[in-house]
Amino acid sequence: MLGSYFSLFFILISIGSQAQNMLLAPTVNYDSLKVVLEEIRRTDQHARRVLLDSVGLDSPYASLYIEKLNQVDARNLKEVSAILEKYGWIGRSQIGELAADAIFLVIQHSDLETMQKWLPAFKEQVSMNEASGLNFALAYDRFLMWSGKRQMYGTQASTSVRANNELVIWPIEDVGNVNARRKEIGLIDTIEDYARGLGARYDPEEKLPVKH
Repeated sequence: MLGSYFSLFFILISIGSQAQNMLLAPTVNYDSLKVVLEEIRRTDQHARRVLLDSVGLDSPYASLYIEKLNQVDARNLKEVSAILEKYGWIGRSQIGELAADAIFLVIQHSDLETMQKWLPAFKEQVSMNEASGLNFALAYDRFLMWSGKRQMYGTQASTSVRANNELVIWPIEDVGNVNARRKEIGLIDTIEDYARGLGARYDPEEKLPVKH
């Protein structure tokens, strides 16, 4: 009889703990998050269109607009970081493509530490078809390039590889299998076709730039 009381006691404790956890878990209003993230995406893209299309990088006013762009990125990162810390990386089936794209854009335009923190969660969402494989490839390759390492999918080109400032595809790790990796992640073109489309030179034997 005493054993039955103890069993009932632990069952009630377990149920109570589960109920408490449910109460403590954040309720996700995906519609609200969708609106917030789509606006973040709009500001991210608008700031870049103004700089690239209206002002131009060669303009004497470019530095002023780059400063404004950095301010936009800082505000967006603060908002998106708060969302990610509270809810984790949210899948596109819950918030839609544009809002999901906003998370990618803000993380891609952040710093190395932030990218390193959230790339594993991003990759997990890709594996569940809840995030874009193309976007992940772009973000991961950019992270590797900024880290001074070879990229994996060949999505990044740079003018800082060669001394003549020619636009070239950043060096690639295990280059013989790059097209297989591109296909696996969802990229439909080969690295050769991609380079031609960018107007960038592609050399499978490209070396990493020498650090000074």
